[in-house]
Order: sequence, then C-alpha cells, then structure tokens
Amino acid sequence: MFFLKKLLSRFFFPVPVCAELLLIGLFLLLCTKRQRLAKVFLIAGTAFFLLISLPILPTPLFEPLERKYSPVLVNQQPLPDTPLPVPNNQQPLTNNAPATRLICVLGLGVSANTNLPAHARFNSDFLPRLLEAARLHQTIPGSIILVSIAGKTIPEPDKVKVLAEFYHMMGIPTNHFTVYGDAVDTEGEIRFFKAQAGTNQVLLVSAASHLPRAMLMAQRHGLVAIPAPTAYVVDKSQDKQSPFDPSSFFPGVGNIKLVERATYEYLGLLFEKLK
Repeated sequence: MFFLKKLLSRFFFPVPVCAELLLIGLFLLLCTKRQRLAKVFLIAGTAFFLLISLPILPTPLFEPLERKYSPVLVNQQPLPDTPLPVPNNQQPLTNNAPATRLICVLGLGVSANTNLPAHARFNSDFLPRLLEAARLHQTIPGSIILVSIAGKTIPEPDKVKVLAEFYHMMGIPTNHFTVYGDAVDTEGEIRFFKAQAGTNQVLLVSAASHLPRAMLMAQRHGLVAIPAPTAYVVDKSQDKQSPFDPSSFFPGVGNIKLVERATYEYLGLLFEKLK
C-alpha cells in the first residue's frame, strides 16, 4: 500500500504533470494529424512550467497550511486539557508541566556520511524540528524527546549516536531523548507515539506545513496532541520584505521545489480525508 500510494501520487506532482502534458503534445504533433490539439497540450505544459517555477505560487499555497496552528509559546498559564487546540490560537505551556510530558518529533532521514559533524548530517528541513524540540524540552522540566529518524540503511545505534552528538551541544543528555528508527511514513510515527504516550497528552513537532496532515492522523489514531509548528516557509513581516528584485520575474528551481512540497502536503491531506 505504501509503495502504491507513493507511485500513484507522483503522477500528480508538478514536474511529472508538466512532462505528461508536453509528452502528450509531442506525441500528437509527431504521430497524429491532430495538430491543433497537440499545440493545446504543448502550450498548457509550457504555461504550467512557468507557473510553478515563478515565485508567485509558493506563498498562496503554503499560507493556508502554515497558519493552521501558531507556534507554542511558554508562559505561566495552565496547559490546555483539550487534545485539539483551536486553530490560530497560541498554545500556552507552563514551566510547571508534568514530568511525563512527551515531545514527539516527526522526523526525516540522516546522512550516512560519518565524516560530517552531527548538525550537518540532518537536512535543512529536519534541523528546525530538532531545535524546536530542544527549546520546548529546556522549558519543561522532566520532559522526554521522542525523535523519529527514518532510513533502513543506517542502524538505530548510529542514529542515536548522531542525535546524542547534536543534542550534547545544547546540554541535553542521552537519557532525555529516545530515537525511533523504523517508521516509513508519518502514520507509522503517529502509531509509535501513540503506543508510547497512551492517553497522555504530547507535543507534536513538525514543519508548519506538515502539521495539518499529521494532526488529522493523530486524531484518527487517538493520539492526544498539541501541535508545535516550526520551519515556516511564508514570512510576510515587513522587515523581511526585500526591495524590488528583477530576479523575481524569472523562473527558479527553488520555486518548483516549494510547489512540489506543498503539492505533497495537499495530496496527503486529501488522502487522509478520504480515509
């Protein structure tokens, strides 16, 4: 099921859709007499490529995902008792949180290159999640971090070692975190976190764009979770707005990557809602 889901979803990703339109157009142009229809497909493929490669698309795609949940702030208010917070409200934590609090990190893979320092073995999407978990851990006495690190080719002891080296820089000892190395997707991670937490409430850390889908899975599996978003793509604050830049009118591979990432989340949301 996992392989089939991954295979079928790729046909709806931006670059494959471009290729499909262009290949159909070329086939019609070269192998049939339907020249007008061929031009329609070729124009559609070219226009779609320009659309996904320009910087106008990522923000409207990511903004609905990333504004679903606000960052977790630390103050002296009591922890919420409800498992699912109201969207767009700050989720308060207290410095007197119970010692059984679990901070669950939905993870990614790690580089097998042992010559790299620990922080360089986690990619740019994974690092913000690990840092957010460390921030929460340092404000909640007695909390434990559960980190999922994907990848079947790297033994779990090696994953524990690299994470220990990374968290050692922040003064987090090895008995304050646990590594889960067997998950192949988000649903597997949610099942593991549920098995560890039982009916206890957890903090669920992931990219802001990923959490809407992850929270739906948490609901379905009965995991009582407070979303802790990080790794934002959209930043509309005034001090971050750059002056006029002619390069914003040109296509870029970075924009395609962002559109592909957003497409992955929207397809995942659709699949989750169909369940």
